[in-house]
Amino acid sequence: MQELVLASGRRAKRGADAENDERAQNPRLCSTGHPSHYVLRGFPLPPAAPRPKRIEPHALGRRTEDMRLLLSAALLAALIPAPVQAANAASPATVHIRDDKFVPAAVTIATGQKVVFINDDDDAHTVTADDQSWDSEGLNQGQQWSRAFPKTGTIAYHCTVHPFMKGTIVVRSAP
Repeated sequence: MQELVLASGRRAKRGADAENDERAQNPRLCSTGHPSHYVLRGFPLPPAAPRPKRIEPHALGRRTEDMRLLLSAALLAALIPAPVQAANAASPATVHIRDDKFVPAAVTIATGQKVVFINDDDDAHTVTADDQSWDSEGLNQGQQWSRAFPKTGTIAYHCTVHPFMKGTIVVRSAP
């Protein structure tokens, strides 16, 4: 049998007899499930503070070196200019519909680029090719419609609801 020190400071033998003996002398003591652990009833143990993680000196040196490499790569990437044509081809051109007008009325894009039409007006509008090859159908306030233009050329369009509203898209070959 092992000997243990109880909360009262008394030495006792480990086991059911020692536990029962201490409880009989002091009814405020109770076991937490392990015979060598005793706490006062009604007074919970405070939570254990987390131990700080020890950083080994050699690991700190490696981490600093990795951060320097990462920072160098980020600075180098920021200094290299990105191709402008690739960015323009990926981003769509935008035409807003405001005050019964297409704004801007003329747009120049590269082949394959999209044009997004956004209705910012109170009225419903359409975006329809003059040759009737494509039509957005009705666009209510806040709605948008987009179309990609794969061929070079000049495309005239209008609003079927308001025929005085006209616009032009010039599609040029991508450089």
